[in-house]
Amino acid sequence: MAVSPDGWDCVTCGDGTSREPTTGKCVPCADERVLNSRDEFGGLVDPSSCQECADNFGPTEEGNECERCSADVLFVNDNVASPGCDCTTVADIGVCLPTNPIVTVNQPDYVIDYSATESQESIYLEQNLEARFYKCSEYIDIESCQALANLCAMSLYKTKENIEVPCSMLQILLDRPVLVANAALPPAVPEIRLSVEEIEDTENFPEDYTMDTGRDGNDELTLKSDWLRLVAYKYDVDGNFMGFEEAWKTGAFQLCKGDQYSLQLAFRFGKDIRNKCSLRVRQLVDEYETVFYDVFLKFTTTNDATDKLFNFPIQFGEQTEYYRRLFLVDNLSGQGATGDNIVLGSYVSKIEIYYSTSFKSTNPISMKVTHSPLFQSDYDNDKTVETEFSVEYDQKYGDFNQNIGIAIGVIGVFVMVYSVVKINGWRKRAGATTLDLLALLKFMFSWFGATANAFFLVLFFTGLYMLISWRNQDVLYILLPAANDRGDIRPFIGYFWTGFLAKCIEVLHLIYSQCNVDIFFIDWERPKSTKSPSDTKKGSEASTVSIWRTYFVANEWNEIQTIRKTNVLFQIVAVIFFLEGLNFKEFARADPSNDLFPDENYVNSPYNTWLRFAVGASVYVAIGIAQYLVEILFYSRFIEDPFNQFVDLCSISNISCFIMSQKQYGYYIHGRSVHGFADANLAQLSLLMQKEQDDLRGTRGLLPDSSIQTFEMIVPLNLRTAYRKLYKPPMPSNAAKAATTATSGDQTGAGVDRNSLSQLNPQLRKCIEGYNQLNAFLAAFINRDIPDCDYEVRERPFLEKLLDMEFVENSPTRGIFYSDAGHVFDKVLFYGNEFSLFVFDVYLFVALDYMIGSYLLSAIGVYIVQKIMVPIREILGQRNLAKKTLVDERFLI
Repeated sequence: MAVSPDGWDCVTCGDGTSREPTTGKCVPCADERVLNSRDEFGGLVDPSSCQECADNFGPTEEGNECERCSADVLFVNDNVASPGCDCTTVADIGVCLPTNPIVTVNQPDYVIDYSATESQESIYLEQNLEARFYKCSEYIDIESCQALANLCAMSLYKTKENIEVPCSMLQILLDRPVLVANAALPPAVPEIRLSVEEIEDTENFPEDYTMDTGRDGNDELTLKSDWLRLVAYKYDVDGNFMGFEEAWKTGAFQLCKGDQYSLQLAFRFGKDIRNKCSLRVRQLVDEYETVFYDVFLKFTTTNDATDKLFNFPIQFGEQTEYYRRLFLVDNLSGQGATGDNIVLGSYVSKIEIYYSTSFKSTNPISMKVTHSPLFQSDYDNDKTVETEFSVEYDQKYGDFNQNIGIAIGVIGVFVMVYSVVKINGWRKRAGATTLDLLALLKFMFSWFGATANAFFLVLFFTGLYMLISWRNQDVLYILLPAANDRGDIRPFIGYFWTGFLAKCIEVLHLIYSQCNVDIFFIDWERPKSTKSPSDTKKGSEASTVSIWRTYFVANEWNEIQTIRKTNVLFQIVAVIFFLEGLNFKEFARADPSNDLFPDENYVNSPYNTWLRFAVGASVYVAIGIAQYLVEILFYSRFIEDPFNQFVDLCSISNISCFIMSQKQYGYYIHGRSVHGFADANLAQLSLLMQKEQDDLRGTRGLLPDSSIQTFEMIVPLNLRTAYRKLYKPPMPSNAAKAATTATSGDQTGAGVDRNSLSQLNPQLRKCIEGYNQLNAFLAAFINRDIPDCDYEVRERPFLEKLLDMEFVENSPTRGIFYSDAGHVFDKVLFYGNEFSLFVFDVYLFVALDYMIGSYLLSAIGVYIVQKIMVPIREILGQRNLAKKTLVDERFLI
């Protein structure tokens, strides 16, 4: 006997069961049967027996009675009569799966490709994929449908051929008819992939964004907004709706932490942001909740002032399709994994929000998300990983760059014409009758210089326009060009480096040309002879003409070779002061704020290449212009003008300067003393200066009653031919011999004792003879004592001044001296080429900043280059001066 299941009576255990010693009751029946001990009226049935439950009923937990199966089981069995209530699988989500496969197309796959090289089978995916699919499909369970969409996002929207993965299973449901018949209700299956129609649905978009950061960003209904109003619908991993979040206020989508204000600034319209930080893997795995976001852009229509939501396109990795759902951290998909190099999940390593005003016909705004795997090894070693969040605003500059190209092309035509005019002028000055290789090289150098200047002017004023327009706009109409990798900045970079290279070539050619000019100092001093008793018998004269005056003038010329209109050291210090000290460099940031010293909590935007060029070049040019104006309007007028001082020194020293920068072109500084001599003691010299001050002497000019001392020369070919012959002693031309005989009364033509010359070595004697012959010959030319070498003095016509060329053909016997009221001879020095040198400095400054990314180091770099270039020019110029003037280089200091 045994105790009945209800404990009230004693029964006999019948077939299929037996008494259990511990409890004293009959053992429960196996399978889908129950122990029957009472009839339908409650009467005792003895002996007890095991009986099967009716169709769609199953035993209770106690096993002593039958109960109807749950709705899940009934739904799976499709209400077909079947014994028992067992399910093939009972998932934690409370769904009973059928015995037959729920996906009939292909076999499901649970492998997640976390990266191009890392993939792993996900136990979490295996436990949830079919259950979510079945419950969404058959029960129209919205949470399960959302959870299936989450699994698709968690698998990084990957699809595989002939294998069912979350995204393809979601697509199976989306391809079916709408699961909710009631049109008033939303479809159960979420469409997380954006169609072309949804991306291009930009009606009344965008609203009128403003760059005025002083507006109240909380005024959501204003038709002008200075915020990108991103909003998100949030879902947990099980598909439960967690609410609506205004991401532009909370600073969402950023794993890098900060105060709310700094996070919110990421969505300030027009403010480029690039935040990077390091996060611990343990923190991402243990502390972060896996949350999914459907992202929208909230905007106000301009016609009825109502708020609308724009589907925010999100691109994952290198995929070309767009989606609307993203997650920041997945720390679930890798749970329970085994093996080597275990992946625990993934996280967002980079989010790039990109806005362009040029996409109004397609998608004006998009987001690119890059995920990276989280490794178990990094978790165990407590390593850190990098994450980045960036917002970039861009206006496609195809038309803009095309306009720059057109401007450069048009200017390039004028540059070509200018270069042709210049080479034609050079041809006349060089005495070239044909366009040979040298003429072609000169044309190329002229074209390089003009092209570099044209490129700089176009880029500079374009950058200045960009800077002023972008920072002073209220209603949006211009944005900055995108970064290098988007291509819009590449034309600018190409033009800039082309101009910089051309400018470098021009400066090198300029230094070479200046260090190869022909120059000679004409000494007008006549010898003062004295006869001693011993010398009287020999009949010789001793010259009293001193060479020190020539050496002194030569040294002064040597010193002024590298003087410039702008002081490079002051320029560099001033540039650093404004850009670094006064923080003008903040204007180069892609940030609409004009605050030079923002609050310490303010998140700075990255520097923009265009703005950095515009700010750096503008400050450099502004300081240079200020220096130039001070130099020509004040300093050279009232303080010191070294070039006019040099002309005065020539007059006091009784020495003229004869310069030929081309074969038949050059400059002449008339330094012949109005007193007839300059070798004098202090008293004599003071008396001479007093007489000149009291207007008791004639004027210093070349012509009578003229004070013009500087001239541009068109040199007759005969003079040039004789000059080259005299420059290579000891074979002076007949013209030179005639000139020396006519202009000197001593044996050598220059008051030098022949016996003294005979004591020198032959090479030095030839040099001294050549110097004396050149001095006599050029003096004779200036005095017009050579019949086949004459000149006339005239004013240069305005057009010739403007074009810097001569329209008259050169004569072999007659030259032209064009009067110059200033010091045009400085064209063979740095001072007369300030524009080219200054543009080179600006190019160099911007180029160094582009490579280094520091205004301070770039300015120092420009100074170092100048400290190298100037001594090279001085050394080469000094050697040329000693070589061409036949002055001993040992006396040049």
